Amino acid sequence: MATITFKVDSPDDSSEEIVPPLKTPVKCEQPIHVYAVLFDIRDGALSRSSMIVGVPFLPNSEGPVRSTFNVTDMDYAFHEDLIPYTCTHELPLMNPSFMELMHFDPDVEPKVYPTDRLERMMKEFGHRFEVQSVHRATTDGVRVTAVPFFMGRRKLLTKAMVHYWHYLILIENMTQRGMKLCGVYWNFSYVDGRPLNEYDADFVEAPLLPVRSPFFQYHCCFQVPVPNLRARGFFRLEDVDGAAVVVDIPHLTLKDVEYYHELYISDTGSDDGPK
Repeated sequence: MATITFKVDSPDDSSEEIVPPLKTPVKCEQPIHVYAVLFDIRDGALSRSSMIVGVPFLPNSEGPVRSTFNVTDMDYAFHEDLIPYTCTHELPLMNPSFMELMHFDPDVEPKVYPTDRLERMMKEFGHRFEVQSVHRATTDGVRVTAVPFFMGRRKLLTKAMVHYWHYLILIENMTQRGMKLCGVYWNFSYVDGRPLNEYDADFVEAPLLPVRSPFFQYHCCFQVPVPNLRARGFFRLEDVDGAAVVVDIPHLTLKDVEYYHELYISDTGSDDGPK
């Protein structure tokens, strides 16, 4: 799982922000439904990427986070990509977590319902699974969907606060020519526009987006020293003819709402502040 770590640039840093060409953001008129799903481990063999499959979370321990842990048998799926299926087998899918989290009874409705463990887990950590916003942009027939998740915050030994985020990216090649994913660029800034940091990397194993299987989905983590920031960027692709294609990543505004809520409580002694 790739992780991006940031250092704070000087507020008077005047480095120029890179803006990708050919940007054509698309406003979503219809709601986009996203589900946290358990997947069949046999499908893992179909993955075309060397990247670790799964959703990253912070460990429960306090203090600096040296690494995240990945729930490797779950992911997120978009409603439009799901195929309806009804299973009557006692074990609908091969997944280590299924029996711990779900009951299955073919004689009742719904046939699948949560265990007590899942209900306790969702009560305590459910907000970490929830999708708060979905962002989409299409450039030259390639659509990028970005879903940010706030993971939590930790206080360093220096008393500085670090805020952790992860994001899901789905790239869909809706053209009639095959492409491969070559690299990614991110630009992070303060909400007032001052540069915070940037990230530029090539994919070691370039994921392919052929016409017959034109999509690629992955997760990535990053940590920042500020509770509120903006993120923008683009992917570098190459089509079957070797032509370069630059695809915009939707602009994101990220805010640690819990941080501001706790700050309000500490300042006023009231829990009636903005949530």
